Amino acid sequence: MGVAKKRNPKGIGIIILGLLQDYYRTNDDAYLKEAQKLADWLLAQRCDISKWEHSCWGYHFDWKARAFYVPVGKPNIITTCYISRALFELGTVINNSNYCNVALDSAYFISKVLYTEVNGNSFYAIFLESQPLYTMLAYGVRHGWLLHLSN
Repeated sequence: MGVAKKRNPKGIGIIILGLLQDYYRTNDDAYLKEAQKLADWLLAQRCDISKWEHSCWGYHFDWKARAFYVPVGKPNIITTCYISRALFELGTVINNSNYCNVALDSAYFISKVLYTEVNGNSFYAIFLESQPLYTMLAYGVRHGWLLHLSN
């Protein structure tokens, strides 16, 4: 039992951000080339856009918290934010509008699919079998960089 040893999309987003820091420090294009390979892999790992309507990502494994179970591939706000930040920054550095557009599209996933209001409370959730999966309080992401870019 356990998690299969595979590339983790969120981890790859973080690695891209690290490669960009190495590029800023050294000006060595090898870091950008590696970041682009990883970014292209991330584009291929997006959750089904026909189902979710916008770019988004999840984990490569099932996970269970105390209150809920999330199947493999179900998109989440944490993974999506890390990947979007990495794609947007890389796209800006190398002037790749596709990376930037995918990152910005994920803001629509967060604001249109995850944003929920119930009984005067607002939060980000994915509904699993009619039960909300609370992924983040509204304040945390609403004032973050990703939604700011989408305005």
